[in-house]
Amino acid sequence: MAILRDYLRILLIGFIAYTVIFIINIIIRSSGVVNDSIINTFFALQIFWPMLFILLGHPFYAMIGDISKNHASKGKYKRNIFVLDKNGNFLSFGQSFLRMVLKYVTLILPYGLIVTIITMCCTKKKQAIHDLILGHVVVKDVDGSLKTKNINNQSQNKVLIIFTIIGGIIISFVVSFLIFYISTNLSRKLVCESSMGNITIIYNKNQLVGFSAEGIVYDIDTQNEIAKEIGVDNYLIKFNDWFKSNTFGTCTINGEEISN
Repeated sequence: MAILRDYLRILLIGFIAYTVIFIINIIIRSSGVVNDSIINTFFALQIFWPMLFILLGHPFYAMIGDISKNHASKGKYKRNIFVLDKNGNFLSFGQSFLRMVLKYVTLILPYGLIVTIITMCCTKKKQAIHDLILGHVVVKDVDGSLKTKNINNQSQNKVLIIFTIIGGIIISFVVSFLIFYISTNLSRKLVCESSMGNITIIYNKNQLVGFSAEGIVYDIDTQNEIAKEIGVDNYLIKFNDWFKSNTFGTCTINGEEISN
């Protein structure tokens, strides 16, 4: 129930964040200013944010809960559940961060989830593999003593939470941009130049990946539908013909002009 409660909050936060990114992306595209690295960043975020949020969401949210004044996520706190170290103390920022990282590692490794389930079922304190390694334990505060325990450095906790959230946002932007940069650089580029305007279309064998343009308005979503329908190779030929006819320019791939 605690995990379910937390995941509902995480999904709500993720939906709001994705909606904001989607709206900003539409506003930037409709403005006509399309030759900007910021556009590529928001384009990457719109594509990769759901995947990043699924991977980062719950462990990151749990870490913020561990260093908050309540020392638990909302779901855990409502169910009187806390994570303690081997000395019976609440987790520090460093301990919580290490727990989050190790949780990722155990989940992405082959059979990591199976090993985690086995250790939770078979160990005396019902510890997941990451808690077993770190000496942490998840406890049920039956008598309410942990809730009433004196909590020090609450103002420091608030500062840590703020910096943690900011750091998470920055990491999301950086990871999204790196994924976009790698994916686009592994793709091919159609470069079209003329006195009326220039455009570079980034693509792979399955779809159009991105673009940059000067003096030309280009709706990549609509064009991508056409490319998927007729095939990327045929789309490039048709776009090349259109560009030559309307701008009297040339289009090249790796420095060579497209031939029918």
